[in-house]
Amino acid sequence: MGKPKITKEKANEIVLKRGYFFGLGQIVNEYELSKELEARIEADLYRHLLIKIREAAREITRLQATVARLETACAAGAKPRRVANAQVSSQQYYRLANEMRAFDGWTISLLETSITLLALIINPETAGNRVLNLERNFANLWQKRLFEGWGPLDSSPDIFPLPLVFGQNAVNVK
Repeated sequence: MGKPKITKEKANEIVLKRGYFFGLGQIVNEYELSKELEARIEADLYRHLLIKIREAAREITRLQATVARLETACAAGAKPRRVANAQVSSQQYYRLANEMRAFDGWTISLLETSITLLALIINPETAGNRVLNLERNFANLWQKRLFEGWGPLDSSPDIFPLPLVFGQNAVNVK
């Protein structure tokens, strides 16, 4: 007996559960698909990813603009000047703080897009692990900064590993 046929709903369920490409691999292995349909599904997955990738590009553009405004606000405050009252200084701070809020917002938005792409391109388990480990990894970073002599500008990419999950196995990628 041959492989069963697959419905569009079942195919969508599999690619969302396993990630686009591992899901497509499962569909090809377990269900009857013509080579033409397989190629069309794969192309559709790439087209769908382009939507999210282009969203990331727009977020990066906005993030770059926000960084430029943040830099301008900070550079303006870095110039010594006579201050008649504290209000001028606080205006500069509020400008800087406002740009910081925008920077934080676009950073979080880009992080969400990254995690979504990670789920679709690699798999949802890897993305889920990334989310679950962020709190612990940031706590480790703050621990080093506050109690182990690191300064506020010190960083270490090793604190944020990306373990890829394939079935029951996790593989760290640096």
